[in-house]
Amino acid sequence: MVKSFRRIFGIVRMHRFRFFLSQFMMFIAALATVGYATLIAPLVNEGMVEGNAEAAIRIGLWMLLLGLVMGICMAIAASQAVFFSQGTGYVVRRFLYEKIQGYSFENFDHLSTGNLMVRLNADAVNVQNATQYAIMLGSFAPFMLLATIILAIINTPALVWVLGVVVVVVLLMMWWLIPAVDRAYKERQERLDDLNQTLQENLTGISVVKAFVREDYEIEKFNQRAEAIRVPALAAAWRVAFLSPLLTGVGQMAIILTIGVGGTQVLSGIGLTVGEVSAFTSYMSLIIAPLALMAIVIPLILRGDVSASRIL
Repeated sequence: MVKSFRRIFGIVRMHRFRFFLSQFMMFIAALATVGYATLIAPLVNEGMVEGNAEAAIRIGLWMLLLGLVMGICMAIAASQAVFFSQGTGYVVRRFLYEKIQGYSFENFDHLSTGNLMVRLNADAVNVQNATQYAIMLGSFAPFMLLATIILAIINTPALVWVLGVVVVVVLLMMWWLIPAVDRAYKERQERLDDLNQTLQENLTGISVVKAFVREDYEIEKFNQRAEAIRVPALAAAWRVAFLSPLLTGVGQMAIILTIGVGGTQVLSGIGLTVGEVSAFTSYMSLIIAPLALMAIVIPLILRGDVSASRIL
């Protein structure tokens, strides 16, 4: 689905160091985040339940250190992602403009000025934004999901089925929403070509429009083009707006289910401890964050992929 977007990375060579540095920093940040979550169970069991102040302070200092490492690494990764995405935008615009300069008259007969302007501006910006957020969040979210599932299997196998339910529900929602968002973005960019062409023709020929008193006709024509964009743009926007709270809601319901099931076992004295239930709720929180990030990143990547295919 994102074949065209991946090809852009093959074009951008001069900024690859920043890309790899950002991904390394994100990996360290993810490890620190996972390590932070693993310390919750001993903090509760050893420090709070057993009343061991020394253990609580020691574990708390480790958690503080991991939190600082996570923040610093994510800040470095974000800065490198911005540099890489800006470099990507520059390279795409430069290569695209050089390509246009080599076109023949026949090429310009098939590609209107408005069409080319959209690719140089809106499409290039979409690719640039998709690149930035894919680098900042795209690798972090999948790694967090995988690490959280592994931790849950090792530390709290009795509650792993809750994670399984969450993953299945999320995959079903993605399967339902993402293809429709992709189609809507494609149609939106095509309609944007028409709108931009109408605007360019009207403004460059404004003296002719006024000479023949055609202002009302041109206004109606522009309104029709704008309405043609509004329909697919609205179709994409409401699905994207629906995705984030839906994913977050699924995660929150899973936390409630975890507390209900785990709390019952703690009160009955079988299976789980208070620390293990607390740790699993933190695992669920670690899953909610990547799900919310995916709800932000996936539409941006889909939009960037549509624009990348038009540019290529």
